[in-house]
Amino acid sequence: MRNFVKKLICDDVLERGASAIITSHSLRELEDICDQLALLHKGGLVLESDIENLKTSQFKIQIAFREPYEKSKFEGIRISHFEKSGSVSNMIVSGDRDTIVEKLNAMEPILLDVLPLSLEEVFTYEMETLGYTFQIDGMTEEEHK
Repeated sequence: MRNFVKKLICDDVLERGASAIITSHSLRELEDICDQLALLHKGGLVLESDIENLKTSQFKIQIAFREPYEKSKFEGIRISHFEKSGSVSNMIVSGDRDTIVEKLNAMEPILLDVLPLSLEEVFTYEMETLGYTFQIDGMTEEEHK
């Protein structure tokens, strides 16, 4: 039924040459049909972007080194989220993907993966920058770790 409704909306938008504003908490469903994303918080616009631009200007990096290191190793790279477990770090970074990957490769990591972000992840990390924490199984994200 959801697919049928999405198809009706898309067909109507194409037929009329119009725009549709769709609100939802199910970002996964919006990801397939929307061109633009706006994130509202307390009556204000927190983020507005073309979805493709948003998904190509922010991405997840998984990286590891043989020697011990801290977040400070990545000075000059815009990191909005950093999490380290053992020798492996996961980071959410912004900027030109090729330039950042080139800079990270020059550090000679033993592991370097570049992963795309889903809209749900973008939303989560944007809300974290506003000071929100999220519940996972009745625990905050920090307690869950």
